[in-house]
Amino acid sequence: MINIDTTTTDHSHSTMEQFIQEKAGNVNLIPLREFAEMLHTRFYNQVDISFMDEFLELAKWENDGRCFIEHTELNRFGVAVSTKSGNIIRGLDRLGCVEGRDYNPRHVELVRPQGGTVESIIYLLTPRTFFLMLMRASRKPGQTVDPLVYADYFQFIQKVVLYYTLYQLEHTKIMDAIKLAEKDDTIQTQHTTIDDLNAKMDEQAAWHKQQAAKHEQQAAEQDAKINRLLEFGEKASQDRDDLKEELGVISERVEVLTDNLVQKSLVSTKNPVNDDKVHHAMIMLKKFKNGKHQFKFSSCQRINIARARSDAEAQGFKIFREPFYQANGIDYRNNIVHAVETLIREKERVLNPTVYAYLDKLEVEIAQHNTDLLEEITQFNDALATQVVAFNQTPRNKKKIELSEDGTKYRYVGSKRRYRRFQPRVYAEEKRSFEDESERYLAEHYAEMVHVDGVSTSPIHTIWKKNNHISLKELTDLFEKVNEETQHSPC
Repeated sequence: MINIDTTTTDHSHSTMEQFIQEKAGNVNLIPLREFAEMLHTRFYNQVDISFMDEFLELAKWENDGRCFIEHTELNRFGVAVSTKSGNIIRGLDRLGCVEGRDYNPRHVELVRPQGGTVESIIYLLTPRTFFLMLMRASRKPGQTVDPLVYADYFQFIQKVVLYYTLYQLEHTKIMDAIKLAEKDDTIQTQHTTIDDLNAKMDEQAAWHKQQAAKHEQQAAEQDAKINRLLEFGEKASQDRDDLKEELGVISERVEVLTDNLVQKSLVSTKNPVNDDKVHHAMIMLKKFKNGKHQFKFSSCQRINIARARSDAEAQGFKIFREPFYQANGIDYRNNIVHAVETLIREKERVLNPTVYAYLDKLEVEIAQHNTDLLEEITQFNDALATQVVAFNQTPRNKKKIELSEDGTKYRYVGSKRRYRRFQPRVYAEEKRSFEDESERYLAEHYAEMVHVDGVSTSPIHTIWKKNNHISLKELTDLFEKVNEETQHSPC
């Protein structure tokens, strides 16, 4: 029995220990995320986890070592009264954060209300530093959110890990007990069977002698079965080519069905009932003196558009695309990153015709090689199968049963040659891979290739600087196209 402190919440009929025992009794192991939601509903529903999905999204990048979260996000989460860089750096120093590892400063120019510009610093934080500042924030006048909310959240996550570990141990214990009981039953059954077999040994010896004649007949029948299997193998060889053709048609149909399913999924999300909670997205632009254009993509509910606009202008951004309906802002941002990277690859393919012409030729060469290899292996395996069947059909010495000299036991005399086994060649182990060979070729010729400079992407921003390959209009037209393809429901 697990000893657990059940004083977390006063429940009349459901303690933590009972909860774990109840769930551990199920055969299937509950996933961690599902267990956390059940734990929150049952015991910790007073803890705010509305931001958990956003935190988990950031946590994916925690081991990446990159600093990409602007310190102004602390204000959005309600723990920072002021976003002045001086206050932020003092907070980072108190936490023992190191520049270059935990954060990076970025110098920007902000427009003053009275005219002119002023240089400011925006600190880009790692996810670990961002979470640490949320947990260590103190309660101050003017905060929109009590920092205790985040401390409670991370304590809740700690409890989830603890109780899930206890749940796994209890589940393993119960499953092992069930398996052990089944094993004991099996052993007992085997003991009974052995006793029965020992009692029948003498009777079976006589019976074996009587069956010797039948074995001769069965051997002849087995030879006849082998002949029928040979005929079946020949017919299967004839049908194989037809099957390959049908598989090609099925593969094409699967691709079409996959495309249809993707298109169908794009119209599967419904809008919230409350219009103020409908999600919108907007594109912001910041221009630098060196000609660099920085696009930032923001997503929020309709009720928060004014605040998002104000925050963007405070960071030196101007509204490039007015807020527009977008049911899934995160997908929109991720799709833009994918679309820009695809555009860069297409441009580089045009810029390096010799390299990609070789790759096209290599793909045809490998396809032809694999086709010839499949035909060669098929012929080899067919010939080997014929040899094996012919070998197994030749006469064999028969086993005979004779009575021992003392007249108490029966024994086998002579030998019986074993059947030869069929060991074919395997196509999957010998074929060439275009993906592997093309990746090696591109890596070897990377320095010789012409690459698209001036356009780059990150999880939050897209950077464009004047270049000879991708124009600013081409990039912004791409944003509009991605928006149309990402829409999940009508406005």
